[in-house]
Amino acid sequence: EKQQQPAREPYGLNLSALPRDEDLCIYHRFSHLGRNQHKVERNEQMMDSKECLENVINLAPVSLFGGDSIYEVSAPRVDLETQNIFRAHIQAGLGGIKTMCREDIVIYREYVRNRYM
Repeated sequence: EKQQQPAREPYGLNLSALPRDEDLCIYHRFSHLGRNQHKVERNEQMMDSKECLENVINLAPVSLFGGDSIYEVSAPRVDLETQNIFRAHIQAGLGGIKTMCREDIVIYREYVRNRYM
């Protein structure tokens, strides 16, 4: 009769083993944040600032960009010439091709002459 191997994830973790103390500490801190995210602590007694700051969790912003988040991304800053080039490409893709300038016509004629004649 064979002994059954412990259940393992594809990454080699033993699911029946207890998590490490460090991982449990992280989990407890995270769950504490989730439980108390809408609570505001109101104490009647005055606390000195040092004791009060011990309970504050310092959270760093996820993004260094002002308006960026998972819900919204701020528009990039682009100069006017680049915007016009982009609009011209969009119009060309939609079938709205503008008339060719003299330089473009010369280049096109030379291309046709070299390619097909």
